[in-house]
Amino acid sequence: MTEQTRQRPQYTSLNEIQQRKAELLKEIRKDSKEMNTLWHGLFNKPVAKGRKGLSVSGIVNTGAGVVDGMLFAWKLYRKLKK
Repeated sequence: MTEQTRQRPQYTSLNEIQQRKAELLKEIRKDSKEMNTLWHGLFNKPVAKGRKGLSVSGIVNTGAGVVDGMLFAWKLYRKLKK
């Protein structure tokens, strides 16, 4: 059982205890920041690198929407003209 347990450090002054406390706090903050990054990475969508309006698929999609709107307006015009 003594092989499995970690040996506790022997402190001889309050200064050593304060230094160890500061080291542990620094490690805890680093781990917390890393966990926070990983947690938000699970649920947030990755940010798109390109702008949608400038991509080819964006232009085609917008153009198809415009044509569809024009056809719809033309059908309404013909139907209401009578």
